[in-house]
Order: sequence, then structure tokens, then C-alpha cells
Amino acid sequence: QQAIKLAKKATEDDKAQNYKEAVWLYEEAVQFFMNAMKSSQVTGDRAKQTIREKCTGYLDRADVLRKYNLEEEQKRRKSLLEKTASESQDGLVQSGSPPARNRTTSKSAQNSASSPSDNLIERVVSAAEDRLKEVATSLLEERITAAVQKVQTSFEERLQSITEICQKLEATLQKEVDEKKQLTERIAELEKELALKKKPGTGADHSGLLS
Repeated sequence: QQAIKLAKKATEDDKAQNYKEAVWLYEEAVQFFMNAMKSSQVTGDRAKQTIREKCTGYLDRADVLRKYNLEEEQKRRKSLLEKTASESQDGLVQSGSPPARNRTTSKSAQNSASSPSDNLIERVVSAAEDRLKEVATSLLEERITAAVQKVQTSFEERLQSITEICQKLEATLQKEVDEKKQLTERIAELEKELALKKKPGTGADHSGLLS
């Protein structure tokens, strides 16, 4: 029930363009669905397959939204840096330009002053983009590592369960083989006893009749 509520809320936030919240809700919903299947709350192969398909869709959508959020954050920071640099440059030009100077000289001074600012903006934006890429890569690696660990743990648990089942089956089969062997030996003994009783001139009863 909790997983369904989270998935529904994630879809609502997605439609409302609350993308950051939607990413978190999609991933939480997937976690609850996986826990439900692991704890045997969900039964039936068809139901489990349906949940796996939904979880895959939720994770794909979360990845798309996460990339979109990163791109929007980069644009916002770049715009903020450009606005700040532009305001700083305007202040410098207004305070440093004498009123009686030649326009050509003033324009040249503005061009010479704007180049370092533009270079600084580009360097800051580039550094910010590199940092965001590092953070995104780190988050992706952590997610992949966590997913691999979960899969590995699940595989080891299933392998252990299968091994125990095989051992039980082997013990049961061995027990049946032993019982069948004992039964075969007992039947052979009974057949021998029956053959001896049917054979003329042998046994205590026949000896008494002859005497």
C-alpha cells in the first residue's frame, strides 16, 4: 500500500513539474516494491513481473528527471553568474569613465575590460559544470554499486535456498533408494523361503510323512 501511495504521489508531482520531489518519490516507491517482493508480500509470477516492469519504468523516468534537474541547475547558475558579472562590469564602467573622454577610447576600454570578465565567467561556469558532472558520476556509481550489491545478495540467498532444497531432495531420494533396496532384499528372502517350502522332500513336515 505504501509503495502504491508513493508511486501515485510521484506521478502527481511529475505532472505538476515538481521534478526534484518526483525523483525521490519514484525511487522510494521502487524500494518499497522491492521490499514487498522480497518479504513474500507479493505472490504469483505474473504479479511480480508486473511490478518489475513498473519499477523499471519508474527508475527510467527518475533518471530522465534527474538529468533534467541537473541541466536546469546548470542553466540557473550560469544565468546568475552572467547577471552578476554584467552588473559588476556596468558599475566599473560607470565609475571609471570620465565624461569628457573620446567615445572610441571609452569603447576600447570597455572591450578590454569585458574580456577578462567573460573569461572569468566561462572559467567559473566550466568549473561548476565539471563539479556537477563529478557529483552526478559519483551518485550514479553509488547507485550502480548499491544495485549490484542488492542483486548479488539476492542471488546468494537464492543460491543458498536452492542448495538446501537440493540437499533435502537428495536425502529423500537416498532414503527411498535404501527403502527400495531393503524391500527388494526382503522379497528375495520370501521367494527363497516359498521355494523351499514348495520343493518336495525337504523341510520338517515332509520328513515326518516319509517316516
